[in-house]
Amino acid sequence: MLRKILARGITCCVALTVAFALYVMVPSIQKAHAVGSPQGELNTWLAQESAVALSRLEMNISPLDTVPGLIIAAPSKSEPNYYYYWVRDGAMVMRSILGLYESSTGAAQTHYLVMLKQYVDFSRQNQTAAASNLGEPRFDVDGAVNTEPWGRPQNDGPALRALILTRFARDLVSSGQLDYVQKNLYGAQIPANTAIKIDLEYIAHNWQSPCIDLWEEIWGQHFFTRAVQLAALREGSSFALTMNDPSASAFYTQQADLLEQQLTKHWSPTNDYYLATLDSHAGPDHQKPSQLDTSVLIAVLAAEQTTGILSPTDGHILSTVDHLEQSFTKLYAINSGVSSTSAVGAAIGRYAEDYYFGGNPWFITTAALAELHYRLANVIEKNSTFVVDSSQLAFFTHLLDDRVSHELHAGTDLVATPWLKSLVVSSLFAKADSYMARIRLHTNATGALSEQFDRKNGFELSAPDLSWSYASFLRAYAARMSTQDAR
Repeated sequence: MLRKILARGITCCVALTVAFALYVMVPSIQKAHAVGSPQGELNTWLAQESAVALSRLEMNISPLDTVPGLIIAAPSKSEPNYYYYWVRDGAMVMRSILGLYESSTGAAQTHYLVMLKQYVDFSRQNQTAAASNLGEPRFDVDGAVNTEPWGRPQNDGPALRALILTRFARDLVSSGQLDYVQKNLYGAQIPANTAIKIDLEYIAHNWQSPCIDLWEEIWGQHFFTRAVQLAALREGSSFALTMNDPSASAFYTQQADLLEQQLTKHWSPTNDYYLATLDSHAGPDHQKPSQLDTSVLIAVLAAEQTTGILSPTDGHILSTVDHLEQSFTKLYAINSGVSSTSAVGAAIGRYAEDYYFGGNPWFITTAALAELHYRLANVIEKNSTFVVDSSQLAFFTHLLDDRVSHELHAGTDLVATPWLKSLVVSSLFAKADSYMARIRLHTNATGALSEQFDRKNGFELSAPDLSWSYASFLRAYAARMSTQDAR
């Protein structure tokens, strides 16, 4: 036990060192703005908050009374009790940790490598414990399957886990750790006995099955679940070739093609956005007639695809984002007065009909809007061409408002018109910053992030120190830094 405590203590020291480094460095975004300006104040706060978010997130990873590799959703044990491990939340957290691992060096990188490998080991424990149902969503802090009545299966979990582990495996192969990957992450054996292979086989054979959605409310066929399953199969197929498993690669591609055909059915030309759920079986308390849900955007961010229908540049995705912003701007009292050019953007929730804790904005959904805008700005900045098509036009027209939107038409190549490209990129960056400013406005003085903030008065509520809130903030902040460096 003492050895375990000392090991965790060393981990905490490294985490605090990394967090302090993030705080004192005030990254390269400072070069663009003076600290005394409103923008400079946001820069400074974001750098400080990133250190707080990282430190508090790491407190939720392998706490002393849990098994190594387990991420608690939040330290809250009542109203609500989130002192459990959710497969989905854990994967979302490790998505952020993987990004930190890939962007760091030396002791910091080693620190994140230990976390990731503990996550691999814990994931195998999950798969073994829930062998009869890999869609099991929740585990107790000792690693045992939580047997309380709950919404199951939730088939987004294996897909998100496979995505994170496949990306991690690629990094390990590149750094010469092929033996570790073959032993722990991807071996070609059937029955599968390695983490990625087990999840990919489950996805490939079960993606047709309906399940409970990511919000744990509705039974049906969900865009979020299908999107991350599709991304996992695409990346898994490619990685299977790397691991000399061509027959599996072909099978995963075949299933991905079939799945993509089903995913396209979520597009509603009438509504001009993706519908969150098809074939919905929702109880009276969970009706969602609009089917407009931020989960569509979160799926795209988690999938991290650069082309196709899950790309952040896809016109149907951008149209969905546009409708989401308009919906929530009108919905919440704290959004009163927000416009497309406001310095503080709209607070964003899950979906308009939400009633959980009163139906409020969430930090993860508001950060998701920021990340999407940063990433889109980055793509336009870096590409040699970016031709606006008709499906993207409404999004960009609303972005530019009445300034020069008349200059924008289907077929306009933004890159070929430097001043227009500059304006679009700057406007996307400013819009993203406005969502981060919204987060700043509702973050308490300690920098702690809960799950939600009140739609009327803006104060934080629901689960405090939510791991997913911190992970989402860090991903949005990383996207901001990357975009700033590209400009």
